[in-house]
Amino acid sequence: SSRSSMTRLRSWNNTLSSSKKRTCLKRLNLFNVYSLHLARTMDIAKLVEIRKGDVGNCREMLCFLYRYWTACYSNDPQHALDEAIALNNEFKYPLQEREVIRATKSAEKAWEAKSNTNADKIAKELGYKGAGYNLKNETIINWLNISEDEQVHLATLIGPKEKRRRKRIRDRLYQKQKREHEGIVKRQDALNERLEMVRDALAEHPTMNNVQLSKHTGIPRSTVVRLRKELAL
Repeated sequence: SSRSSMTRLRSWNNTLSSSKKRTCLKRLNLFNVYSLHLARTMDIAKLVEIRKGDVGNCREMLCFLYRYWTACYSNDPQHALDEAIALNNEFKYPLQEREVIRATKSAEKAWEAKSNTNADKIAKELGYKGAGYNLKNETIINWLNISEDEQVHLATLIGPKEKRRRKRIRDRLYQKQKREHEGIVKRQDALNERLEMVRDALAEHPTMNNVQLSKHTGIPRSTVVRLRKELAL
């Protein structure tokens, strides 16, 4: 396809039918597992995009990870192979197609093991998280030489420093929203207090005009006019 891997991934995720998504989720058991594999696949495509296809000696590893994670989220090994080949074609210096197939063959075997209940059970009994490849971010970052600048543009393939940076941003946003909410509450409380003052003043002196109400309550006349409209008095 002439479309980039990133464009195809977005399109695939948007158009995938609910029934197929449910099948994927049932096979993988947890939605967050599905999400992680899709997000990691998108990170690989984004990394190739950032590097403008100049991926150096990471070609085989990129294709391997892409094929494996695509098989995991799509539950379709042929689609995974086709996508790995398509990704390779985006490299500045692509591998031969037969090299892609050879270098990523074990990715399909790992996916088959991950999809096999018995193999998964055995792997867990041996102390692993499960069958297939359960790779840490640190390992992948080292394999692909992902820089800190590149991690800023990725969703999941990030190290501790980038995680801390994002947490600081989230914390600042939370504090800002909290302050804004508290400000709204304070303004509403002040408005309610003024409404009550005008209501009480008119209950006691129903013939008061706006100027008199302003002097009596200490509330600016323009605000008194607005409050009386709100109170319909």
